[in-house]
Amino acid sequence: MNYNIVMGTDNKTLNPLVQQIYQKIYPNIFKGSKDIVTELFLAVSYDINESPVIDLSQSVQLKKEDFQSHYISELSEEELFLDAHEETLILDMLSKATFQAYFPNINLKLKLKDTSLLNINIKVSAKVNIQTSIEGKQNYLSANILTADLKIKDAEDYKEYIDELKKHILPLLIHVLNKDLLDKIKLPALTFKDVTISLPIPVVEKTFVTAYSCIGAIQPDTYTSLNWPAEIVFAGIDSHAIETMAAIPFPLKKEKEFSWKIISGHVLAQVFNPRAFVIQTDGSIEGKIDAELLAQLTLKKGFFKISFGPHGKATIKATFKPVVHNGRLLLTVKDLNIPKLDIDFGIAKWAEYLLKPLSFGLSLALNEIFLPLVSAILRQVEIPIMHFPTISFEIKGITFNIDVIEAKTSKLDKLLLISGIPSVR
Repeated sequence: MNYNIVMGTDNKTLNPLVQQIYQKIYPNIFKGSKDIVTELFLAVSYDINESPVIDLSQSVQLKKEDFQSHYISELSEEELFLDAHEETLILDMLSKATFQAYFPNINLKLKLKDTSLLNINIKVSAKVNIQTSIEGKQNYLSANILTADLKIKDAEDYKEYIDELKKHILPLLIHVLNKDLLDKIKLPALTFKDVTISLPIPVVEKTFVTAYSCIGAIQPDTYTSLNWPAEIVFAGIDSHAIETMAAIPFPLKKEKEFSWKIISGHVLAQVFNPRAFVIQTDGSIEGKIDAELLAQLTLKKGFFKISFGPHGKATIKATFKPVVHNGRLLLTVKDLNIPKLDIDFGIAKWAEYLLKPLSFGLSLALNEIFLPLVSAILRQVEIPIMHFPTISFEIKGITFNIDVIEAKTSKLDKLLLISGIPSVR
């Protein structure tokens, strides 16, 4: 797989959210009326009186006309011209990010040209396309209805009206739902502080909608469909993405005064960014951390003083525990294996004989300071990796906030998987 980050959810998670939002908004948006002028109709009142249902079972294969009419007003003449190969590529890309949404019952009251009223219940299936955008440094996902079709019970009884309904009433409903509902909802993608993340590539497949990104600006060109967890919202992050984020707070330093026998000064412990991450089956992460000791010491013997600079390096084996707090994924240190330093005393050749009798004890003393300093640095640090941002939007004066709660971590394939339950407030 050549992506570093994936986020997604499924039918069983998305539809209850849609229903909650619908119930809080209805009748706003979903109920209205409009004067129209067509061959048969003068006005229409509509009532979308059942919650829409999303179907992510498979993506929808689009045709050129499915999206051309939707975007034609936004495109220049040059942009509208596509050769056959370009058209195939674009249709394939759009199709992978398109799903069906069903409106099980829409009641229409139509005023006819003779002023009589016609009452019809229709079912509508809509093709909904997921789009991506960027504002500032934040990536977003949004959706728009491209086209729709309708069905009528006892269609033979209403066949003279069907063409007019498709030509005039369906576009009206699509416009209302896009403008007053879907255009208000933008889903922020996973947030990674101070690191560029490519625009997500949305994919609809096997009852899931997923979005794939890379660290950096280059988008992934392939993806791997895994055995994604159902009935939750999830994010998957590979070791490269985790290492990139974990490097941001480092290097970290800690200093301490030193006094041992006839030697005094100060000792600095410096810890560099974690690397070589391997995600374990329990969701913990094993890695390596390079650390170094830098000391400035003075040896006093009678009236004589000599300064020298002991230094040494060590590679620490560390186990990190991922923790999710308020939608934020943090790495904390679970276990450390800090080896003994092999110290170079950094003293002038001519003065080595003065230090030689003390070298063994000094090495032990420096290690006794170095180990607690490094341990204190690493055990106190919480390394921020990523954030499930709150999805916040307002529709007709009603504010919605969707957060991920009860999040937990595990491993899936080569990914650290963070999964949680979405909550609407």
